[in-house]
Amino acid sequence: MSTIDRTLLRLRNHLGMDIAYISEVGDEIIHVRALCAPEIPDLSHVQSTLKRETGFCHYVVNDEIPRILHDVSEFPVVAKLAMRADFNIESFIGMPLSRQDGSIYGTLGCISHHKNTTLNDRDLETVKLFAEMTAEQIDHELEDRRKNDERATRLQAVWDQNLLHTKLQPIVRLSDMSYKGFEALARFQTEPYRSPDQWFQEATHAGRGIELELEAIRSALPHLKHLPQAYSLGLNASPACLQSEAFHDLLFKHDPTQLILELTEQEEVEDYGALLACVQKFKDMGFRIAIDDAGAGYAGLNHIVQIQPHIIKLDMSLTRDVHEDKVRRSLANALVYFAKETDAEIVAEGVETVEEMNALKQLGVDYGQGYYFDKPLDIGEAVDRIKTGKAA
Repeated sequence: MSTIDRTLLRLRNHLGMDIAYISEVGDEIIHVRALCAPEIPDLSHVQSTLKRETGFCHYVVNDEIPRILHDVSEFPVVAKLAMRADFNIESFIGMPLSRQDGSIYGTLGCISHHKNTTLNDRDLETVKLFAEMTAEQIDHELEDRRKNDERATRLQAVWDQNLLHTKLQPIVRLSDMSYKGFEALARFQTEPYRSPDQWFQEATHAGRGIELELEAIRSALPHLKHLPQAYSLGLNASPACLQSEAFHDLLFKHDPTQLILELTEQEEVEDYGALLACVQKFKDMGFRIAIDDAGAGYAGLNHIVQIQPHIIKLDMSLTRDVHEDKVRRSLANALVYFAKETDAEIVAEGVETVEEMNALKQLGVDYGQGYYFDKPLDIGEAVDRIKTGKAA
């Protein structure tokens, strides 16, 4: 039961009325937003939307009737309304719902099927109090609705205006600084700038998270034809995306040996059985699996042990200042040891300084990526880097 539904039930019970309701009053129509009538099992015959002039709420909002009607039949302006017959209204008490900006949203009202001469100013004060609380709740809901609408508009623009583009961040072998492959990164060309994390989080909240992930993958895959066979392309996918049929359909035409599926996970996996079955399917097809952001979020040891990836990617929170921080160095060293024992490779993300690179190399980290080696590149720039052979 929602907050508004509970409010209506309490008000109805307190006043001893038959029906409590909230309406939204527009320029031309009235919409019955919420209705509490527990003792009336079937209200299917009652219209939830009606022309404004045919509803009590129009006259309440316009101050054309008193807030309390002990006997509706004494007020001709509403006594003959069809709504009166539909709801069997013999007495009424109600208040306009005023929003914080001073506008009128609608009304909060209570109806009795019998004349009620006991309704008084104290009851009206009670209705006013409930109306204020309800209006506050409605304000919150309308603000949420506004934000959701803005979010939906922004997200749809990604597709309508082709705002998503792919950059390729080089992955470098630390032993000789040669290029090993690239990770495909989604970038959004918008003003003002919003980070990819913001876009994907927003899409997830809007129920379009997998859809946006698939669009990023769809944008990245055409770059594969420009990369020599020896160079890999990493694609980011959440467990939910990985398990989707659409993800499989996008990949099945491509050479699995050249693709790395980087499993991202910022939320706890609820069904490891289903995820592991899916991971094994892709392994059997020849795809390599990487655990992205190891050491951050839920990409911990349990996640790594369960997935048994080919590649473990150290999150930048571990690589940052690893040459100075004993704790980070110890954690990184433990993951390097684990990787060696399980025949996995280690990639350190977010490497920005030569000191970090040297420390990671001494720990036995296989590969690195980050601004120390190179910025995320357009496909033409990536091809040029391959021709040079080495990052430095």
